[in-house]
Amino acid sequence: MEGLQQILAEHPFFNGMEERLLQILAGCASNVRFDQGDVIFREGEEADKFYLIRNGRVALQVISDHRGP
Repeated sequence: MEGLQQILAEHPFFNGMEERLLQILAGCASNVRFDQGDVIFREGEEADKFYLIRNGRVALQVISDHRGP
C-alpha cells in the first residue's frame, strides 16, 4: 500500500477496515488543504464529500434563530 490508501489504513477511523474497501475509498479520495479561516462547508449544502482531518483543527459554527452564530 502507498499514498492515500496507506494514509487511510493508518488512521484510527478506518481501523480494521478490509483492504479492498480501503482501495475503493483511496480511489475516490484526494488530498485537500485549507487555510486558516476557510469555510469548508455550510449548513444546507449537499453532503457529497467527507473530510478526514490529518493535521490541524476545525471549528464548527452553529447558528440559532434565537442566538445567532
